Amino acid sequence: MTKIVSAGHYIPDNIITNRHLAEKFTTDFDLEDWIVLKTGIIERRQSDLLPSEQGTIAALAAMNNTESDIEFIIVNTFFGDYTLPQTATLVQKKLGLLNAFAFEINMPCAGPIYSLSLADMFLKSGKFKKGLLIGVDKIRDLINPKDYLMNALFGDGAGAVIVSKEVREGRGIIDFYLGSDVDGDESENYSLKILAGKAKYPIQTYNNTETNHYLLMEGKEVKNFIVQKINEAIKWLLAKHIKSVDELDYIITHQANKIVIEKCLEQNGISRTKILTTVEYLGNTASASIFITISKHFKEFQQADKNILICGMGGGLSRIFTNPSDYRKWERNIKQSNTNI
Repeated sequence: MTKIVSAGHYIPDNIITNRHLAEKFTTDFDLEDWIVLKTGIIERRQSDLLPSEQGTIAALAAMNNTESDIEFIIVNTFFGDYTLPQTATLVQKKLGLLNAFAFEINMPCAGPIYSLSLADMFLKSGKFKKGLLIGVDKIRDLINPKDYLMNALFGDGAGAVIVSKEVREGRGIIDFYLGSDVDGDESENYSLKILAGKAKYPIQTYNNTETNHYLLMEGKEVKNFIVQKINEAIKWLLAKHIKSVDELDYIITHQANKIVIEKCLEQNGISRTKILTTVEYLGNTASASIFITISKHFKEFQQADKNILICGMGGGLSRIFTNPSDYRKWERNIKQSNTNI
């Protein structure tokens, strides 16, 4: 079975509070209170570092600055340093892991679990023993500075985990459930989108007075998708692995909106004490959110005989669920690195 043996994260120092946003935007309501009421977010962070730099810091924290036997690197990002070269190979070079192979996926919010599923297949093949998985986006640079909702929701950061093969049965990742949904049509009314910069709207012809280079979102549709897919995750788990949600010890979802996530899970009979979050102080960190949350709550994973559901959804739109179980003997504690790169 595949086991997460360590985790690390990078959290930028620059804090943007709800008060900062209330002072920036003019609204006919109390924006500071509204953000907390609707999202549960108190503050978020913004980074001056490139995604490869953020990801390297998170990776060094997970590696405890000593790992050298990493055989593969998977980076999940939809807004890396460049289109080419890949952010994954830039991170590989910064880490000095030149004997590993590196690639990236563009599966934003569900991507950490997609990368775990790929790593699981690599490790089960018997050809590899250890991998490094990273999630990172410089998402604040994709936000329309005039859009108070998007400015309230999103923040920068990076998370990383190291995975290895666990020979003892019952310890590690038990199962995955993958899926994706294509919403929208030829009129491009997608729930989440960044249309500019690729083949249909190449950068050479794009007019920067437009807004297609920003991350655009239909909030109501995305909220409905989140609720639908969390419910789907619970049903899948009940049908295949557990008899009652009481058997779940903790649950980590993509950190989209604290209010929506907690309300949905509580309606499924899951106590708020079992819901592990970081969104209230970091905002939605997109590709990084699940790995950051694992890292920040790593002590919960160290407890004996725990059933944990990890659920990623959004960004495409995709959903993926995994059920890791019994992380009894983790190899090391989380660390946050401030290493200069």
